[in-house]
Amino acid sequence: MRGTPTRGQGPAPTLGADSDEVLAEAGLTPAAIDSLRAGGVIE
Repeated sequence: MRGTPTRGQGPAPTLGADSDEVLAEAGLTPAAIDSLRAGGVIE
């Protein structure tokens, strides 16, 4: 593994930055995600 190049990945995303993508991958529709956001469940 010594010869394996490494690369910096940068900082982690901010809290909630990937919520839409993750919830969409879990099968939620954009309308359902909007409803969660409107209800204060996610930001």
